[in-house]
Amino acid sequence: MSAQTLPPFGLDPGRTWTFVSATPTDTEHLIRPLQARYTQSGRGRFEQRMHGVLLDHALVVSDWLNTPVQFAGHVLADSLAFQCFRSRAPVRKSHSRLPDECLQEHLVMWSASEELGLASQAEVEVLSLFVEETYWHQVADTLGIPVPKHESRLVAFQFSDTDLLRLRRRWHWVLEAAAIYPRCFQRPAIRRVAEMGLVCAIFELFGRAHQQRIEESAGISRRRQAVARVEAHIRDHYSEPLTLPDLCELSGLKARALQYAFQEKHALTPMAFLKIVRLNRARERLREGDPRTTSVTSVALSVGFWHLSQFASDYQALFHELPSETLRMGKRTASIDRATGP
Repeated sequence: MSAQTLPPFGLDPGRTWTFVSATPTDTEHLIRPLQARYTQSGRGRFEQRMHGVLLDHALVVSDWLNTPVQFAGHVLADSLAFQCFRSRAPVRKSHSRLPDECLQEHLVMWSASEELGLASQAEVEVLSLFVEETYWHQVADTLGIPVPKHESRLVAFQFSDTDLLRLRRRWHWVLEAAAIYPRCFQRPAIRRVAEMGLVCAIFELFGRAHQQRIEESAGISRRRQAVARVEAHIRDHYSEPLTLPDLCELSGLKARALQYAFQEKHALTPMAFLKIVRLNRARERLREGDPRTTSVTSVALSVGFWHLSQFASDYQALFHELPSETLRMGKRTASIDRATGP
């Protein structure tokens, strides 16, 4: 049947339909609730195959195009559209407020008053689910699910390849079942189960993503608290023989997680942070020490260094002077600092 005669939601539920076009000019069509126009942008013979099934409150559509196209369209009032894309080349926005990333990795959600512009670079399948906005909120209220709120009515959600594949398979299953068993979809109970499953699948994606964000946030908070504990312990006990297993036990994190957390905050590993603290404490003591009564060896041992040659090497690498030079100039430098300080 021609796409121009496709009825809006609820007038003829359960109907399956197919639309085939050989030229882009024939695809300027009105599909309730979508108004869209395609323009061929690649060479070759143009072909478009579209088929779908109309439920009570939802419309599922598979739109296949064999050549690169420009797409522009908008959703009619009181409807929501969800689209995902399958192509061997990137599908990107040609206009509209969407991320610049490849949209194969996203589920695009848009609604009335927003125009969506896309550009494909090769053969592409666009899978779409159109839902009455009132039904969308009704399902959310029934299930007790908070509806995602966004300032824009055109949003791209990024999900894993596995999640998007599972979603596309569910949409395809409804299309294939309606084509093979059309009489079943004349039964209201079958249609209700089908459209409820389609909408719940999207809510499931949102819920999983929300839970993942909560877990990531909790993980970040836990890592930050662990780093703070280790930092305080290092500053209070830097002169003691501390090892990475000791710090891991204190933090409650595994070695790799603790190292990642320290790298994230300080760009240093925990043991490198410990060495920096020890070297700075050594510098303070050398600058305050009296060369007649203080030795580099005693200072190095007092801050936790047991290999004196390594201490001297690390000290010079950090401060560009030898520990003995700091000790020799220490009293004079400290006096100047006190005289010129605030």
